[in-house]
Amino acid sequence: MRRDIGRHGGSCRVDFQDGGHATVLDSGARLTELHVPQLTEDVPLLWDGTPRPSSLAVSGVSPVFPWFAGGRGRHRRPSHGLVADSSWGLQRMIERGRTQEIEYTLNHAQLDADPEGERRHEFSARMLHGFAGPAVEPGSRAGTRLDFLVRNDGTNVASQAVGVLAAVRVGDIEQCWVTGVDGHDWSGLDGQTADTMLGELSLHQPLCRLFEPQVPTRNSFIEMHDPSLGRTVTITGSGITQSFVWRPPYGDDGVADVDGDEHFVVLGFVNVRRTLVRLMPGQTHQMAFGLTVRAGA
Repeated sequence: MRRDIGRHGGSCRVDFQDGGHATVLDSGARLTELHVPQLTEDVPLLWDGTPRPSSLAVSGVSPVFPWFAGGRGRHRRPSHGLVADSSWGLQRMIERGRTQEIEYTLNHAQLDADPEGERRHEFSARMLHGFAGPAVEPGSRAGTRLDFLVRNDGTNVASQAVGVLAAVRVGDIEQCWVTGVDGHDWSGLDGQTADTMLGELSLHQPLCRLFEPQVPTRNSFIEMHDPSLGRTVTITGSGITQSFVWRPPYGDDGVADVDGDEHFVVLGFVNVRRTLVRLMPGQTHQMAFGLTVRAGA
């Protein structure tokens, strides 16, 4: 399948022959569009608005580093670390076999912001986006793969949060559910509530949970089923331990519903709290994140 890739201002865009396309911004090296014919024409796949400062939301698909949410003090800004708000350097755009690749890099000296002297996090990072051309046949999948690598460039041992989060748009939120976390231990972000998940996770009410399998695994996956839009979103991960699901509150008390009618759910994989990535000087950690969408719930 023929694919075209090009620069458009501060972004890269991949156009597929069947009409699908993907857009990656230099800011945060984040994926903000993944358009799949017949699946995302009425409602885009990704929410790419501007989160409120106190929100746990992300824009599109974004990396997490070196802290998650507001960090241990729960007041750091931006949420989920420094790398999502900084301008990454585009290194290359190439076609490798059936995949189009876009590579970005960033290090601590390039950070756009330096709140609270956070440049003490001496690091270098690489984000590699890989796209396969979406297909339009019923039941087929289309998606992207991200490889996120961080290296400790400092002289001290560093324990840091690492992950990737995706803000996925939904139709009727009360009809949606998540699978793939059955039997996992979960805890609320407040650290006070905890239990073991049994069965599927309904999204009919607000929730914010970290999930961890009782038996460690090298590969993880969760699926968000959306019957009102007739699609299922699957995310996969490796090199990461915990799954994260945030269903924001909506309505008058909503903290994330920016335009009043844009409902979304944040899904992702992270290493936080007791699973923080501990890197010796010069050591690297790599994780992979996949996102696909298919017809049917």
